[in-house]
Amino acid sequence: MSAIRKRGGGCWLRPRGALLVTVALALSAVLAACDREANPTPDEPEVTVLAPTPSATAVPATFTPEPTAPPPTPTQVAQPVEDPPPFPTPDIDLTDYTVYSETLLEAYAEEAALLPDAPHYFIQVRLLPGEVPSLEGVQRVRVTNQEETRLNELYFRLYPNLPAYEGAAEVSRALVDGKVATVGYLFDGTAVFIPLEGGLAPGAATDVTLWFRATLPTQVNAGTAGAGLYGFVGGVYDLAGFYPTLAVYDHRGWDLDAGASFGDSLFSDTGFYQVELTVPEALAVVASGSTLAQEPNDDGTTVWRIAAGPVRSFYAAVTDRWEAISEEVDGITVNSYYPVGGLASAQTALSYTTGSLGVFNRIFGHYPYRELDVVPLPTTAFGMEHA
Repeated sequence: MSAIRKRGGGCWLRPRGALLVTVALALSAVLAACDREANPTPDEPEVTVLAPTPSATAVPATFTPEPTAPPPTPTQVAQPVEDPPPFPTPDIDLTDYTVYSETLLEAYAEEAALLPDAPHYFIQVRLLPGEVPSLEGVQRVRVTNQEETRLNELYFRLYPNLPAYEGAAEVSRALVDGKVATVGYLFDGTAVFIPLEGGLAPGAATDVTLWFRATLPTQVNAGTAGAGLYGFVGGVYDLAGFYPTLAVYDHRGWDLDAGASFGDSLFSDTGFYQVELTVPEALAVVASGSTLAQEPNDDGTTVWRIAAGPVRSFYAAVTDRWEAISEEVDGITVNSYYPVGGLASAQTALSYTTGSLGVFNRIFGHYPYRELDVVPLPTTAFGMEHA
């Protein structure tokens, strides 16, 4: 798993979130978018696709330190007829850090404000079960340019479109600071780009709102990076990287690698997440951070309000098949989840986790979050960590 990337000042983050491990490796996991009309109307977003050229590399990088190279010539495609957005434009203060005090231990609660330039996400998403399970949602992201060069576009990764993940994702609409923006796709579909009018100067911030949809695979192919970490298998909706994730900008420019065919493909900057996940009322959610509230709807669904941050990514597992046992270590609640018949294994995993956590707290520094979750997933991965 990628190490935490420091930007500006130091970062005290340590792994946290829904800690995905099999029972056998619970100890090691803890240790380590027809042409369109010539003049689109303001309420009709333009969609472009970047077409590959003979000289294109496997990992195109639009941006390099100034002076920049001319961007690839896009191919225009018609904007599909849009249904009304399933979610309204989010109206929320993304710079309010008080919500994260409920996810961090008291001694660390004020330190969340030390990362004001980190990406701030607010995600509203609905899980739609069925023969082909799907997600639909909207997210608003506050993005601060932490680089020394002006950014003319922002890239967001669509991890479900990676071949190894065997799902599908699309962004249907975008706003930048409340104005309709173009949505362009990388030729392989694994990322979208949003042009910024006038660019984003170093240190400046902008708000980007994206409406998205995604489908989940229902079988796991061994030896792939997905390995069941994204999909619906064994009665568990495994939601790793389901949302458009702000790409990392490094010394090469935007990091748009397709990802390895094995291991962990998710790569993102540390950020803050407020998530409202709507699921059928019979299902329960285990997610990064802490669940702040569960609110029932008249249609038989429940909204789970969750906050996590600062963390590397947001993850959630949704199922009706788990129970849990818990134990407290140094003020941290460790939850070990298990299916029917798995109590003994859950007890073993809990013992390994609590013992290791106590040692780590003394030797490496204190784990700053209120919770740590260990969940059993029907995957072909031997273990996965999300923080």
